[in-house]
Amino acid sequence: MPFHVPNHPLFRALRDLHLPAKDYVVFGSGPLWIRGIRPSGDLDLLARGAAWDRLLEIGQVEDGDGCSKCIRLANGKIEVYNQWCTASCNVDDVIRHADVIEGIPFAKLQDVLCWKSEMKRDKDVEDIAMIEEYLKKHPEETIAHGI
Repeated sequence: MPFHVPNHPLFRALRDLHLPAKDYVVFGSGPLWIRGIRPSGDLDLLARGAAWDRLLEIGQVEDGDGCSKCIRLANGKIEVYNQWCTASCNVDDVIRHADVIEGIPFAKLQDVLCWKSEMKRDKDVEDIAMIEEYLKKHPEETIAHGI
């Protein structure tokens, strides 16, 4: 895979957490960032099991968006959720199908597209268009994963 993790303070902070890659995934705009679609000023993660337990040791749990819990780190620039509030986004499936790039698991674009299409917030509309355009140019990344 030709992608590289940027040498950015957020990715260094993520690595410093020493989370087990089998129990979390970079979601939201992070998968767009890693593919050069657009940069981001934050990282959103989905975590479960040992990764979530590790985060409970170092951060405070807050209510996420009504159906999830959230731990904010790095002055709020890293937000870790234990689930997403959409019917189509199963945490276990997204983590299982992640692309691991330089030791960091990133959600497949198809999973991000599915989630953003269901959420359809104002900020998602442009991302949806960029993801669809990217997938047209990179059909090898359009494999569905049963989500």
